[in-house]
Amino acid sequence: MLTLEKNGHVTLTDSGGRQKEASSFRVPVVTLRERAEWAETLRAEGNVQAGSDLQRLLTMPFVPI
Repeated sequence: MLTLEKNGHVTLTDSGGRQKEASSFRVPVVTLRERAEWAETLRAEGNVQAGSDLQRLLTMPFVPI
């Protein structure tokens, strides 16, 4: 899983651990939860919180559709 995160273009997750891991690899993260455990990843702009808002998810610039 770490290899996938490290070499991915973006990580979509609802896992707190994945938020932190992907951010440490400088891979953009989209958190599919209403709350992110790692506030520092949000402040560093490496993690965007989409929650359950599908429209917001679909309009994010770095999420491939």
